[in-house]
Amino acid sequence: MILPILEFKPIYRNTIWGGTRISDLKGGALKVNGIGESLELSPLEDACSVVITESLKGYSLNKLMMLYAKEILGETLFAKYGKHFPLLIKLIDATDNLSIQVHPSDEEVGKGSNKPRGKNEAWYIIDTEENADIILGLAQDTPPHELVDYAISGRLTDFSHHVMPHKGDIFNVPAGTIHAIGKGTLLLEVQQPSETTYRLWDYDRVDKEGRSRALHLNEALEVANLSQSTLRAVPYRSLPNSITLMLSTPHFVMENIWIKSEIRDYAPPFKESCAILTAVDGECIIEDAHKQVLTLTKGTSVLVPSTNMSLSFKAMKEANLVSTSLPAPTQP
Repeated sequence: MILPILEFKPIYRNTIWGGTRISDLKGGALKVNGIGESLELSPLEDACSVVITESLKGYSLNKLMMLYAKEILGETLFAKYGKHFPLLIKLIDATDNLSIQVHPSDEEVGKGSNKPRGKNEAWYIIDTEENADIILGLAQDTPPHELVDYAISGRLTDFSHHVMPHKGDIFNVPAGTIHAIGKGTLLLEVQQPSETTYRLWDYDRVDKEGRSRALHLNEALEVANLSQSTLRAVPYRSLPNSITLMLSTPHFVMENIWIKSEIRDYAPPFKESCAILTAVDGECIIEDAHKQVLTLTKGTSVLVPSTNMSLSFKAMKEANLVSTSLPAPTQP
């Protein structure tokens, strides 16, 4: 079967720190305030994306993987991941500070948890308010007992490594990095499909019922990198009608595609991979190897199966895309 370029219905999550910018990014169609996350492509069992592309409408991502994993991932990556889609793509609108937290790695998850994988992630900054701030690790080497003291006393932000994000920046956030997305930031998050999160501090906030969210200090200490952080935005330079590698990790690869007029013959760095394309600005027409055509609008993501490469792009409005793909497998 020739698969189409696949578009999925976003899964919106209301949060105490959500706002209206995800709706604004998508053209203002949503009338609900307080949307903190939009899961653009998710294989999570309790939040699995569903296709809205007509020929496969109603199929979940996980059902597609059961039927067409080899076509979606390509033969080489199918041998590595099987029928489990290995990425999760989301939009995050932080109108308030998110909790300070940390995620385990694959190896640490395997020490006794029944969770399937760790959580390495990366952030592409779509927009940011003046003086917005993110936390990426600790400002100094910190013994475990001091970290606990900072967290319990509400002083953790004073000893964290703060970075000011700018529109177009990309940040790698490896598992084990104590981190937080600061107020005023709208971003695209690429991650392994795991929600294993250990909170160290949540600003003493409570929900509508007056309950505070649980902290996980013991679990965090087991996985957190307590060394001084040097993490900053990953440098890259994009040009009109070009594809620029922004970030390459063992779990995902991210490129910037800037379409001022048109680009032809695009395939991801590992040419056998699928690609998730997210339009962070503008509008373009995509044509795949089977001459199938789709219009990608601002705030929308699509999954291009491996068998549909290569792609051509034509700008309707000057467009800026983020392409997320999978790296070539390495030998164990």
